[in-house]
Amino acid sequence: MLKFISEASSYLFQNWIAIIALLFSYITYKRNSIKLDVDIQKSSKWILSMLCDDGSSVINENGLIHANIKIINSSNFDIGFFNLCVFESKNGSRELNYYRNSQFHIFNDLVDRKAISVLAPNREQYGLNLPDASFGTIKARSMTSIDIVVAPDDDEITGLYIAFKTTKSRSKLFKPSHGFVNSPYEQYSQSVLVEGASKPDYHSILSVLND
Repeated sequence: MLKFISEASSYLFQNWIAIIALLFSYITYKRNSIKLDVDIQKSSKWILSMLCDDGSSVINENGLIHANIKIINSSNFDIGFFNLCVFESKNGSRELNYYRNSQFHIFNDLVDRKAISVLAPNREQYGLNLPDASFGTIKARSMTSIDIVVAPDDDEITGLYIAFKTTKSRSKLFKPSHGFVNSPYEQYSQSVLVEGASKPDYHSILSVLND
């Protein structure tokens, strides 16, 4: 028994670099085999305003469009996402700005506050989870909800196209036909309908609020 332990210890000592490399390769393989369940809403909702934790609200004369992304990571590993982008439509080239927590600062008069809920046209409120930035972490064994709120600069918008990448390498056998077509990283994307018929009369709403 002592001889076996001695030989095993000697083997481990002589081959520790190879063992560590093998372990690292296994961890890398497991990380790259992570499968995310991603649900990007196929239709959006018009909202009246975003309500902040200091009692103020964020409104826009052309309205606010709300969509949601839910991501389930059932693996034992965290995984990063980045390049979270919103375009006007699937084939459009115009990228739209969406609200992030990092945008609440002194330069846009949103200092020391955080958007925490939404005011819907029926006056109901529900929670809001804006992304901190265009990148972040999807925690292991968890469900991540990301709310996308866009303030359009005109009345003609009919759809959004939401896309993001993860730090997982994409399969060499599959090349996406849209989105980040030349990226070596796995991506998720979805066209999101914007219904003009359900858009509230924001100009009337703002005139009442300003009276």
